[in-house]
Amino acid sequence: MSASEVREMGNTVMDALRNPEVPRADDKWVIGEIIRQFWILARKTATTSSQQRFIKGFDGWFQGLVTQAEDRDKPCLRDIDSYIALRRNTSGLEACWPILHLGMAIPREVLEHPTIQRLALFCTDMISIDNDILSYNKEQACGNDEHNIVTIAMNQLHLDVQGAMNWAAGYHAATMRQFKEVYETIPHWGREVDLDVETYVDGMGNWGLEDAGNFTLA
Repeated sequence: MSASEVREMGNTVMDALRNPEVPRADDKWVIGEIIRQFWILARKTATTSSQQRFIKGFDGWFQGLVTQAEDRDKPCLRDIDSYIALRRNTSGLEACWPILHLGMAIPREVLEHPTIQRLALFCTDMISIDNDILSYNKEQACGNDEHNIVTIAMNQLHLDVQGAMNWAAGYHAATMRQFKEVYETIPHWGREVDLDVETYVDGMGNWGLEDAGNFTLA
């Protein structure tokens, strides 16, 4: 799919999220109507702040997908740092995290606290690396592996496939250690908020560390 097509589909989806009362049965992209119906139901139990964060995350995801498509159209192979920055958007996880606190009233200043933001970033990176490692063989077989940390590491660090896999696994392990260290420094905001934060962060942790064994509070 070209960058212009991705952008067009993204505009349809975002308009459906922002204007869910408007039926979209005649749209070119059926995903618009699917998202609209999903969002009408989701909003019934979602707090206003969670809705806003979900829409913002979804928009970031599509912006990332457009950039990925532009790279593919050129073509362009990124370096490690710029790839990881883009992958944080194309992973779609910024739209997934609000689902974990959809019905919670966690204050904005808590969700935007640097410690909570760092934990979300660590989990995003771990999940993205896991996905890239697991999907590499299929992607390279299809000639569609330019948006994959294994290919990026092979190119920049002059490694073979196994060497790049090992490097990615090491990056994942280091990120996991950082997550666990920062987790121990989560501030306190009062019992009710703390319980919601614990549920939210543990949800991210279990998701991000599932391939390395479940993360649990101990």
